[in-house]
Amino acid sequence: MFYSSAAREVKPPARKPYLLLFPFVPGRRRRRARREPSPSSGCSKQGRMSRRWSRTIYVGNLPGDIREREVEDLFYKYGRIVEIDLKVPPRPPGFAFVEFEDPRDAEDAIHGRDGYNFDGNRLRVGAMFSL
Repeated sequence: MFYSSAAREVKPPARKPYLLLFPFVPGRRRRRARREPSPSSGCSKQGRMSRRWSRTIYVGNLPGDIREREVEDLFYKYGRIVEIDLKVPPRPPGFAFVEFEDPRDAEDAIHGRDGYNFDGNRLRVGAMFSL
């Protein structure tokens, strides 16, 4: 085979004309840098609020006819439960927030029950984080 000695010219990709005029894409907002919470607010790393959020888990994809007792039966083996906030909307699936006494218990419950098949529904269990 015969190859030409002349190099092929490589063109840069065409730029969109509005990118040359504006440093940002119209219709999109720039994301602001995240500020650290002030010590006086309730969301500091040592504050009560952040400790509560680290102990609370989200349980989703619950059947529509579930009761609070059944949610407690699912999670009691992972540690002492402080509160269960069960939300059952008019149309399933329902969801719940389960607060444990210890954050390590909440972590164990997430690993043990995420993807668990409960009454034909695959549970979604995840951690709650403060903003």
